[in-house]
Amino acid sequence: MSDPTDIKNMPGYDSAAGNYSTMTKSMQDFASEMQRMSKDAMDQTTQVMEKLRGARTVEEVVSIQTGFMQTSFSNYADFTRRFSEMVMSVPMELMKNNRTAVQQGADAMTKAGEEAASRMQQFSHGN
Repeated sequence: MSDPTDIKNMPGYDSAAGNYSTMTKSMQDFASEMQRMSKDAMDQTTQVMEKLRGARTVEEVVSIQTGFMQTSFSNYADFTRRFSEMVMSVPMELMKNNRTAVQQGADAMTKAGEEAASRMQQFSHGN
């Protein structure tokens, strides 16, 4: 028989643990995305510096810098889109976990009510 005082047996415990897990995973995803973006930016900057060192004319320098800016803005737009998608997914996951907690609480209350009604019925038939 399970211990009713054990916090893990309380309705909604799984949901709360799920919320913690969801937030932890989301933070890890955000950190990974930031790390990837930083690495890509460093790689891109290094490549541009190499190209600029080899440039022979002002037109080449302007062309390299223009390409760098276009790529940078494109990467920033992609990152912003990806980051927004990640941020928007967190509340949805939390809502799923909370819906489970509410359902578990309602089920526990229903069960407790049914048990109380059964005991009252037994008591009334016994007297």
